Amino acid sequence: MAKDKQLIRKELLANRASLSQEEITLRSQRIVEQLWQIIATNDFEVVHTFLPIGNEVNTWLLVEQALTNGVKVVIPKTLGKLKLKHLLLEDTQGMVEGKFGTLYPEKEMEYTGAYDLIVVPGLAFDQYHHRIGYGAGYYDVFLKEHPGSLKVGVGFDFQLVDALPVEAHDVPLDKIILG
Repeated sequence: MAKDKQLIRKELLANRASLSQEEITLRSQRIVEQLWQIIATNDFEVVHTFLPIGNEVNTWLLVEQALTNGVKVVIPKTLGKLKLKHLLLEDTQGMVEGKFGTLYPEKEMEYTGAYDLIVVPGLAFDQYHHRIGYGAGYYDVFLKEHPGSLKVGVGFDFQLVDALPVEAHDVPLDKIILG
């Protein structure tokens, strides 16, 4: 039987908080290598990724590799009421802090096109490709709007659980990469 979402969040946040920065970097590098393999193999041109807060997977490594290789990078800016604004990231300079401590470019260039790949954060993932995040539902709304994009959840190996409670609005991922 699946555990309660709040209990899962609390346990996994504590586990993630115990990671050293060196361990986060090493695990993140392994994840980014697998993400880059997907991008390169499929000739993906547009990648949407979150930027890390706290001890999340360090997606800055992916951003730098993508920008260096001419892949368009789009990041979310969290607005209110489950809305995200999607901004083109041309470089890693001039970032400002937004809602929940997220970062986004000071010079906002909104992107409204399609995504080849959406890199999705999560606090927990299960074998059925379900995820839970922080509980606000931003990504569930966003992922529903992009059924043609490859949706890949990223996290650390201890974030994989047997089964998660699933609600009608939850959108399953296509793949999960753990490091």
